[in-house]
Amino acid sequence: MNHIRTILMPEPEIEFTAGEGTLLFVAALHHYDGKCQQAAKQGGVLFGLLNQLELDPETVRLFSLDQCQAAMNNPKTATVRLNMDDMSIICKIAESPLLIMHRDLRVELTELYRSLNHDISLQLDDQPA
Repeated sequence: MNHIRTILMPEPEIEFTAGEGTLLFVAALHHYDGKCQQAAKQGGVLFGLLNQLELDPETVRLFSLDQCQAAMNNPKTATVRLNMDDMSIICKIAESPLLIMHRDLRVELTELYRSLNHDISLQLDDQPA
């Protein structure tokens, strides 16, 4: 057995507002992809985010788009640590047509994800093969 290399995967801590968490949660519920939907179920990253924000996922599940928009005024925030898989799923959810009015959220998440992938690539390039 030979140890070839060790790859350190970044896990960014990201602060989300209650409004962002609500929008992502509702978009995940209505997403076509089962993995994205799973993020809004018990044990999923967005379900956990709502719990940190002290929002009841069962209540938010019933929100209309107008109620999601109103949630944008909630100043409460929560910080979550995301692994690269969760980050990828949240970026995919942020591409939902439900979030068309919140392009800045999608752009910020996508730029962060690309930056992290770039850092991983640099790390791999620096290690001997």
